Order: sequence, then structure tokens, then C-alpha cells
Amino acid sequence: MATPIHVGLDVHKDTIAIVVAILPRDDSALQVIECGNVANTAAAMKRKVIRLADELGPGLHFIYEAGP
Repeated sequence: MATPIHVGLDVHKDTIAIVVAILPRDDSALQVIECGNVANTAAAMKRKVIRLADELGPGLHFIYEAGP
């Protein structure tokens, strides 16, 4: 089974902050990768998702941050 890759989205009016968290199955440390901000538009998100899938592979799990 593939290593789970979670993509967290912190959505704001003009931008979306993106972070990737990878929990290896071999009990090594959680890897957290900040991926920066993209414009809060469908076109910008589509480009970023394609880029992440190309770099990390299929099976990304997206998580929307919705406050406390």
C-alpha cells in the first residue's frame, strides 16, 4: 500500500496556503513540506494540483482547514 500523502489547504479570500504531510509507513518521522501560496482561483489551484500529482504521485488526500 502507498504512503499516505495529505495536502492541507488554508483558504483565505485572495490566497490558499498549501502544505503537504507525509507519514511514512516505516514509523520514521512525519515529513511536512510547505508548498507556499497560490491565488484563490480555480485555474491556479488546478495548476498546483497537477504539479503536486506529478511530483508526489496519485492518491493525494486534500484537507480543508475550516477554523478551530
